[in-house]
Amino acid sequence: MRERRRSHRYQADLEIYARIKSSIPVRIVDVSSNGMMVESSSAVPPAGACDLWVPGDNGDVKLRVRVQRSRAQFVNGVNGGRGLVYRSGLEFLEMDEPARTALESILRQLGGTLEECGPVAASVSAASDEDERSFRASEVV
Repeated sequence: MRERRRSHRYQADLEIYARIKSSIPVRIVDVSSNGMMVESSSAVPPAGACDLWVPGDNGDVKLRVRVQRSRAQFVNGVNGGRGLVYRSGLEFLEMDEPARTALESILRQLGGTLEECGPVAASVSAASDEDERSFRASEVV
């Protein structure tokens, strides 16, 4: 099957964690210049825009993202057990200089650079207040 991605993705072989909406912990699965795949124990509905907090050199840094898709998936755990996780595809919407620096740091840890990924698409569109209301209205309780 032909790859449809706009940019190269780097698999996170390291345990790198972030937070969606400052309270939902997620593990970063892979990263590109356009977005990332994250994994969580809570459902993250694909609707509207929200904040993603990633580790930066001087504390956590906020990126504005849109949840494009989210799927439940069974994974094998330690000791042979199986567990349910949610994998969510996030698209970067807004990225200021501290966020770009944090993303570059994460990519360096994974053996890549933003230049190798391609142009950063985050500055192209800004999330609206309507996107935020839509996301909050669709939250899973």
